[in-house]
Formats: sequence, structure tokens, C-alpha cells
Amino acid sequence: MGFIDNRKEYEIENMYPKRPWMNYLWNEEYIMYINQFGIGKTIMKAEKGMQREIVRDTQDRLIYIKENGKTYCINRNYTNLPFDTYKTIVGMGYSKIISEYNGIRAELLIFVPSKGKRECWRLDLTNTSDNERNLDLYGFIDVDSRISWHYPCNKDTFEESVNGVCFQHVSYNSPTAYHCVHFATDCDIYGYDVTGKRFIGVYGNYFEPDGTKAERLASKNNVFDDFTAGSLQIKINLEPGETKRIKFTVGVETSVEAAAAATAEIFADGAFERELDIISAKTSMYDNKIYINTPDAEVNRMANIWLKRQMDLGKTWGRVYNMGFRDIMQDIMGFIQLDAEMSREKIVEYLQYQKADGNTLRSWVPLDLDPYRDGATWMLSTVMTYVKETDDISVLDEPVGYWESDITESVFEHCVRGADFLHREVGECGLCLWGGGDWNDSYDGAGLNMIGESVWLSIAAVKATKDFIELLNHIGKTELAKSYEKKNEKMIGNIYKYGWDKDHFIYGINDWREKVGSYDTEDAQICLNPQTWAVIAGIAEDEQNLLDLVEDKLKCDFGYVQCTPSYSKPNAHIGRIAYFGKGLFENGSVYNHGCAFKMVADCIAGRADNAYETLKLMSPNNPKNPYQHSGVEPYATTNMYLGPECELRAGEVTSSWTTGTTSWVFRYIIEYMLGIRAEFNGLLIDPKIPSEWDRAEITRTFRGAVYDIEIVRTGNKSIYLDGEKTDTNILPPLEKGSRHKVVVNI
Repeated sequence: MGFIDNRKEYEIENMYPKRPWMNYLWNEEYIMYINQFGIGKTIMKAEKGMQREIVRDTQDRLIYIKENGKTYCINRNYTNLPFDTYKTIVGMGYSKIISEYNGIRAELLIFVPSKGKRECWRLDLTNTSDNERNLDLYGFIDVDSRISWHYPCNKDTFEESVNGVCFQHVSYNSPTAYHCVHFATDCDIYGYDVTGKRFIGVYGNYFEPDGTKAERLASKNNVFDDFTAGSLQIKINLEPGETKRIKFTVGVETSVEAAAAATAEIFADGAFERELDIISAKTSMYDNKIYINTPDAEVNRMANIWLKRQMDLGKTWGRVYNMGFRDIMQDIMGFIQLDAEMSREKIVEYLQYQKADGNTLRSWVPLDLDPYRDGATWMLSTVMTYVKETDDISVLDEPVGYWESDITESVFEHCVRGADFLHREVGECGLCLWGGGDWNDSYDGAGLNMIGESVWLSIAAVKATKDFIELLNHIGKTELAKSYEKKNEKMIGNIYKYGWDKDHFIYGINDWREKVGSYDTEDAQICLNPQTWAVIAGIAEDEQNLLDLVEDKLKCDFGYVQCTPSYSKPNAHIGRIAYFGKGLFENGSVYNHGCAFKMVADCIAGRADNAYETLKLMSPNNPKNPYQHSGVEPYATTNMYLGPECELRAGEVTSSWTTGTTSWVFRYIIEYMLGIRAEFNGLLIDPKIPSEWDRAEITRTFRGAVYDIEIVRTGNKSIYLDGEKTDTNILPPLEKGSRHKVVVNI
């Protein structure tokens, strides 16, 4: 079946793809990332930004059926039984696993409600046979109840008030009060267990757990066990054609009493259905903000459905495995168009992770104090983007503290400190100090002595400062803007003086004053990002030749490599990138984040066809690297493809979903290819659609007004607003709640 666009779903028919295909389900407090079987990890947010694992990333979320002494798992099918139906539907905020075997159809819907530290399962069992069926149903969850390393703090019990099992871990000096993990159902419980050693068995297996071999689960409490796992046994009788619905929930609260109250609330009549309606309404709300229709169905699907979902994830949970400043700022930059109010909240919330010197933390969960130095570049551009979208300059007055500082200042002062950091912290060449890395985390050994200088970061600093200068002029701080213009001029001069190598920009100069990304080096003679960002920053003197070089030297069958040739031997003067195998990660992979930068640069340089071709090369449906080979989910953006120099696995992916690629691809499609982007004085119309398209449409909400925009290739450039020709390509902000027709002839 594949994509079901009208339902915003993807149906996985082959349950055994090359690698597990993931779906992310979350609210502001709780996140789960599960594969096509419903198996995967969950994390909750506790006090002071702490995160703790709730469900382990094991064989963790399973439903078993036993009939006449024989047991099978409806969602994992461990023994490859001849299921009549076996598929998963990946949706916006839910996954549904459907199986049918031996006359029993099971539909397991998994989702995270709009609030609360919990997940919900809804199981519909249908008897498709002509006979009455008497079944034992077992729900199983592998939970991580520990907050400390001390097993003796565990207390695992059945609690009638919860109608399920609770796993408490009350430890000395606990960092969180949320110590009561619970697993409950809305059905009568026949038997239970609280340890996997009894249910699965010390020497048992997940195919046919030991606990299911008895008539009833052990139904005993437990202490001092490292395999804390909940099992609930339910008796089910089904007449021919009958369907019964069983609900489960897994969550964490501060006590058994709190768990009982929260469980009762989620199991109240209609609560599951109301939560699913909220999830659906949120998705539809984003339709009303931006919706496109182009000749390319894949591009439509990406922009209208899946990229929005991934950006929503990033702006709330970062990369999930960490919460990083520069990651989230980039996600917000794209998400602002969909939900400006939420984006404002996130900007203000995350600015507290800027340090008083103007630099930012790489991440705060887990805490990473390595001296990465690119955070301020993303902050300045994100704040400017927000103000352009909303004209809400009041955000600049919002007070925010700094990391490990008693100082509280306005968002505006945070921006000033960020801009000053970028231009103050420079080396002997007058370029930004490299420190422990910039966008490229893996150049982490090149500047630790605070001598090395990053050319890429210097280019990015120029771009971010240009954005800040625009903002300063908009709010009337013209003298301050002039001072930053002088700093930018000086930086640009130094970039060309020390960062230019014959026909391209080098990546940087390390602590030993050795060039990186230069023809003087044996490896990585040309790097992608300095070339594309020189165009993005508007400092490329010959952008066509620079981008031609990228096409000639860095292109492969599935995108553009980060550097060529890949590092071939370890080099402590460079960092871990030189220790990676060829074509792996930043060392010569097709890093799609960098490819997305390239698409934006192509559009800026008027190379619409090159940009579009890049997008198609990155696609899971690229015939030279289809998803059946790469392993990427057809509905997700991946961070990278292993590069062509990785001979054994070229083109394969290692992960997906959690990547800054998403926001940049979305921005490329909306802001640069279709060319509809916010400016301080209105909505800019500057399409760069590929030459093979004759038309495209986009509905865009801007400051409360809706613009229905039709782009038509006629050969006569003109713009009509509500039937009247305009003499500018910037549409003015119009009355909130109004709707307008725009025709753009190109």
C-alpha cells in the first residue's frame, strides 16, 4: 500500500525491511520511538531538565495470545507463523500494528496522549472464525524502574487502585520524585507478574515465555531484581464475529496514589478517543499554515506531511538522545512558519543555555561542556526569522538568564553577546576560533588549544551577523548595525586572505597552523559546507564557479559528499573524523544536512535545476539508491548515506528522523524553491522552481492572513494580488482572517 496521503499514513507491508523502520510519538513530557513491531525506548522529562528512561530498548512492548496451550506474539511473530495479515500503519502521532492468525484479528494502536508522562495502547481483538474462542491475553512491558544503580531500592507490586503493577524505586538523594512506573489495563486481571525472570524465564525465550506455560501467571510481588517487567493476564471470550477492545497504559508518577488517579483519568469513557482527536486536530492545524501542490507528488508529501512532523519532533526533543542548542534552533527556524507562538516559547526557553560569554552549550541533556562554538550563529538567524514571521519585536525584551550565571538579560542582549562572541573570539588570522568543533562535530581535535581557526564558522558568523544587522536596522538601532557591518567587512577580508585556496574555501587552519580542506593536504582537499555557505552568506565572488566545483568534485549517485577524498589514516591534529573509516559519517559520507545547505545555495545562485536534482538524489526513491537498498524509511529524512568510498555499505543509512536536515529541506521547498518567505515588511515572492515544472501552488498563512499563491510559467514576469498587478515582489501584511489570491507569472 505504501503512502496513504489523505490519512497522512504510511503502510508497511514488508515487516522485515533492511533495518527497523521507526516512528516517534511524543508530547512535551514523554517520548517513545518504536519500530514496526511497536518495540522501542521511552523517555520522560523530570525536574530541572532531567530525563529518565521508562521503557528499555529491548523486546519491550509485546502482546501474546494463548489458546489451547499454544502461544504466539501478535505484534512480533517471533516464529514466523503464517499470519494472514501482518502490517503496520505509521501515522501522525500513532502506530497501528495489524495481524491476523488462525481466525483472530488483532489491531494494536499505540500513541502518546497530548499531556502526561505516559503512553497508551488500544487493542481490538476480533474473532473472524465461525467458532467461539476462549483466549488468554498477556500484555508485557520491560520497564527501567531504576533511578539509581541500587537494585535493593526496587519495590515491584500489584496495586488494585491502579488495576495493574507498579515499579517503585525510592533511592537516597534521588534526582527526581517520579519514581513510580506503572502498567495498567481497563480489564479484569486474571494474573500478573512484575519480573521478566518469571515471565520470560531465566533461561526462557520471547517466542513462548515460561509464564504463559502455566494456567495462571505467578501473581507475586518482587524486590531486588534487575529485570523489572510487567505482565498482565486477561481472559477473553469471543463469539463469532465479535470484537472486544482492551486498553493498556504505561506511565510514571510520583506515587501509587498519583498513578491510580492518572490511570483512572486516561481510562475514563472516551478519553482515548479524545486524545486521538487532539492529535489529529494538531496535524490539520499545520495544513492551514502551509500546504503545497506541485507536479511532484513526493515533494508535496514531504512538505505537507512528513517534514512537518519531523520538525515538530526536533523543536521539542532535539535529537532525542540529546538536547542540543544548535540542533533545536535550526528546527525552530523551519517550524516558525507552522506555529510561531510555540516557536517563541521554545526560543525563550532554550536561550537559558547560552553562556554569559556569548557561546552556547553543545547540549544540556546530557550535559556536554566541550567547546563547540557555532551555537550563536543559529541563535541570531532564528531570532531574526521569528521577528520577520510575526513582527513581534516584544520577544526582544523577554528576560532570560544565562547558563551558570546570575545575570538575566533580554533576548536582545543575548543576541548582542552572541554576535560579539563570534567576532571577539578570533585567532591570529582574524577568523573564528575553532575550539572543539563547529557544525562538523568530528573536527574535534583541530582547535582545542584555542589556536586553530574555522573558515566555515567564520563564513557562518558573517551570515548570522548579516541577519542580526537586518534586525538592528528594523528596530532602529542603525549605529549598532553599522558597527557590526564593519566587523563583518573585516571578517570577510580575512576569510579571503587566509581561507581561499586556488578555487575554493578551505575548512580551517588547525592548532598547528596546518590547513584543513586544502590542496596542501593529502586527504579532504575540498569540503562541501564552506563552498555552499559562502553563497548563502553572500560573500562568494564567483558563486557559479564555486558551485560548479561542488558538482564536479563532490557529487555521487545519491548526493554530495562532505569531503573528498575521505581521510585515509588517523590524524590527531584533525580529530575523530580522521579515525572514521572512509565514507563513514563526516568522513566522506553524503551528509544530507550539508546537501540541504547546497539546495538553498543553488537557489540563491539561480540554479533551480541543480537544487531540485539534489533533492531527488537524496530521496528514498532515488532509483540509484532506493530505500530497499539504503534502508531508510520512505516517510522519513535521514541524516546521511554512507559515502561511495565505503565500499561494502555505500548508500546505506544508520539512522533517521532526528536530523537538522529536515528543517533545511522544508525551508528549501517553501522559502527557496517556491520562494515564499517572510520579510520584515511583508511576504517575499521569489520562486526558483525547476524548469520541468510549468506551475505550482502554495497556500501560506502569514500574520493571520491567508495567501493562495499560484506560480505559472508564462515567460512574462508579473505578480497579481487579488486581480491587481503589483510593482513589487513583497506582498504587504494584510488583515488578519482575510484570504487573498496571488498569481505569480515567471
